Amino acid sequence: MSETLIRGAYILTMDDDLGALSHGDLLMRDNLIAEVGENLDAPGAELMDGSGKLVMPGLIDGHRHMFSGLLRGGCSDVKYTGNQGGYFEVVIRRYGGSFTPEDSYMASRIGALESINGGITTLHAWDHNMISFDHALASARAMHETGLRGRFSYGPPNDTMIVDQDGVRRLREEMFPSRNGHWETRDGRWHLGLATRGVELDRPEIWQGEAAFARAEGLPITAHLMREGHVSELDEQDLLGPELFACHALGVSDAEIERLRDTDTPVCASTPALARTGGRPTPIRRLMEGGVRLCLSVDSTAGCDTADMFAVMRITMIVERMLHEDAGVYSCGDALRQSTIETARALGLGDVTGSLTPGKRADVIVLNLDCINLAPFTVPETLLASCVYPSNVETVFVDGRCLKRDGELVGVDLPATVREANQAFQDLQKRVGTPFV
Repeated sequence: MSETLIRGAYILTMDDDLGALSHGDLLMRDNLIAEVGENLDAPGAELMDGSGKLVMPGLIDGHRHMFSGLLRGGCSDVKYTGNQGGYFEVVIRRYGGSFTPEDSYMASRIGALESINGGITTLHAWDHNMISFDHALASARAMHETGLRGRFSYGPPNDTMIVDQDGVRRLREEMFPSRNGHWETRDGRWHLGLATRGVELDRPEIWQGEAAFARAEGLPITAHLMREGHVSELDEQDLLGPELFACHALGVSDAEIERLRDTDTPVCASTPALARTGGRPTPIRRLMEGGVRLCLSVDSTAGCDTADMFAVMRITMIVERMLHEDAGVYSCGDALRQSTIETARALGLGDVTGSLTPGKRADVIVLNLDCINLAPFTVPETLLASCVYPSNVETVFVDGRCLKRDGELVGVDLPATVREANQAFQDLQKRVGTPFV
């Protein structure tokens, strides 16, 4: 048994009963949160001085297209769509479609490491660039090896292919053989899901079959809902509910919002990525007022350019307040909850992570408050949702294992990783033969 005691920190638990402790202690025992309180005693535990620190649950990214980890910064000044350019043509078809399994591994690895560095401990990998089973295995292995927690949603690479059902079954047998509510890895950190692009592309002949396959195999499903009518079409097939993870929910009607609420279907918003590509935002305030469970996400580092969930919170809050011309429509607390406990619940992990509740897994981040951008320490929730950078994240634990300590990723040769990522992109660009713009 190993124990770590963080003593004398500001502790934001995101637990409705425990709240926040201005000078508290947190005890981790093996991979669990054992106690949260004041003046805790743990003889023999490794002690961490929490003075000048803020301790909170790790952030959770609700959906990320992990192949984008190798494609940061592309198509920044062009239309989102278009046959001669745009994100879909350049990022997804030309570059994504030319990935090797090694590219998938590097993209997922670089994206996962950036996430850990910024305090993300759980990630929903909406992996639709699965050109082959080998691509899927490489991507899933890369993320698992970094130590992250999450869901791997296996999806097809383009708008004409259905998901590789044999590949899904093979990946389950090889990486997700345990059954505990989900098909999961033996250590329980990752579970398997299915991603469909058929809904967003108005291809019922694709998504209906994929949904039937997911149900038969006991897999949660995720889909992009991009216009009014998508919710209703899913409802007609009895597919709404907690096992459906809906992204964006653009153009939803009031009646569709009621159905999302009544069926407890979670919705994931990605305001920075949609804003950067010139898209309309998820109607966050309408969904919240309608009682829909909501969470936040990066979406794509080829669309958002960063895997910084603190930036996602900040931009989401700013855009909502600007759209409604009212600073009261979306609070810092809303942003924090939708980046931690609400996303955990949406992914079926509410009993596992998302808050510093004793008995949950030890997914914990420690922020250094002795930094110019966080001085003076005034209103904690405001500072977290408005002022924090990844550089403020000093220490990260996932499942009790320390992945970042004293500002440095543990066991990672960052210069070598950056060189490998640069080389992988250069090789990819040569194969594609057209500019990444």
